[in-house]
Amino acid sequence: MLVLLPASALAQTLTATNFVKYFDYDGMWAVAGTVTVTTTGTTQTLDMTLSGVDNYCSIYHEPTDPNGCGIHIHSGTTCAGDAGGHYYDEGTFTDDPWVGIRYGGWGSTSGSHSGTTSVDTGLLSSDLEGRALILHDYEGKRIACALLAAPTPAPSSSPTAPTLKPSPAPTPVPVVVDWKRQMDPQTLSVPAGTTVTFTWSGVVHDVHEMSDATAFDNCDFGHNPPLGYSAPVSVGPEAGGTKYYGCKLTGHCAAEGQKIAITWIPEANAPTPKPTLRPTPRPTVRPTPPMPTLRPSQKPTPRPTIITAGMEDAGMEEEDGSEDQGEDQGEDQDENKGGGADAAGGGLAIMGIVIAAVVGLLCVGGFVRWKQLQSQDRTSKKGRETRNPIQPAASPTTAI
Repeated sequence: MLVLLPASALAQTLTATNFVKYFDYDGMWAVAGTVTVTTTGTTQTLDMTLSGVDNYCSIYHEPTDPNGCGIHIHSGTTCAGDAGGHYYDEGTFTDDPWVGIRYGGWGSTSGSHSGTTSVDTGLLSSDLEGRALILHDYEGKRIACALLAAPTPAPSSSPTAPTLKPSPAPTPVPVVVDWKRQMDPQTLSVPAGTTVTFTWSGVVHDVHEMSDATAFDNCDFGHNPPLGYSAPVSVGPEAGGTKYYGCKLTGHCAAEGQKIAITWIPEANAPTPKPTLRPTPRPTVRPTPPMPTLRPSQKPTPRPTIITAGMEDAGMEEEDGSEDQGEDQGEDQDENKGGGADAAGGGLAIMGIVIAAVVGLLCVGGFVRWKQLQSQDRTSKKGRETRNPIQPAASPTTAI
């Protein structure tokens, strides 16, 4: 007979990772790692790979508190506040099935644990998704929290562009500390992710962690359990921060300085060289050729206008000249006066607008003078015709 189980009854997997400190815990434990929760029916199997857990739990000193060294699924769905109580089907179970579910055990490395444990909660995988997975310390305090999440679905079969994975960062080289009295120096800086190992031989030492810098200065180990009594003892790797270690044997720390502060430096804090910025070349500006010098236009030099007015001979011609000779002289004077008028007209064209008025006045004066001379000439002619011939004027030498 074939029995078909519902899909919810088949094995399903949830994962808790990215652990953070519980919201009200300020102690020294910083849990890291992965817990895979596989549900078959209503039974959950927890597969753990953890570091940074309580040393007492990892080497398994059985706790007296019911929640001591516990690893439980709680009802809450946040790590930023109260995660509630243990999560199980209270209708199926009258007693809490999570009591006694722990991490750690004999043979585990100090501060870490790998292993599996199972519990029947009466719940399906779908009921647990998004719930808070809580780890407790040796005394039962809640120290770490992570939310359970379904695995990321596989990518579709449709062809996509290949994803180029960045080259993995190189693994830091482990650092070995010669653990002895009178440590010098008492500080050590290593890259984040480095494992530091304490080694010694032929003497008795141990390695304890101190809570802070003040405890380190005073060699105050508090109630912290030892990290190891026999060499080698490894600490880290850490993502960042400073931790403090010392030997708790009488006088080794306080009197003889057997202690060291180790700082893990995150890669992001390493100094990044700044690129050298080249100056932007400026364009070459060619000199502008000088503008040509404009010489002022030369104005034409006006030519002087010469107005010639015919002058009448002061003396009288002798009688032998007769009327024809007088008329010929009058015609010559007319031609000379006409030439003077033509010269005046030419002068007006050359002088232009600026001296037009002056030229006009001169021309008017010349014309008036010409008319006067012409009138006098005619009057002289009539006098000669009606009177006796005029005697020639005496020469200047006889007119005394």
